Amino acid sequence: EFGLRFCFVFLFIASLSFLGLGLQPPLADWGGMVRENSGAITFGIYIPLFPAAAIAVLTVGVNLIVDWFLHLSSGLHE
Repeated sequence: EFGLRFCFVFLFIASLSFLGLGLQPPLADWGGMVRENSGAITFGIYIPLFPAAAIAVLTVGVNLIVDWFLHLSSGLHE
């Protein structure tokens, strides 16, 4: 459950920053980076995809690590 809650909070903060309601420009945030560079997608520049990919890798990675810890702590070994 920790992995899901962490990912929800992280994606919620990134979404708020993308919409301009989260962290303001002096502070760095991946959602803000995507928003600032979103106009580049129409010109074929893939710069906004890097912070979006970082968000995806972080959320999937956290879920995999939490599942691994759950598997180790459950005592069910193959």
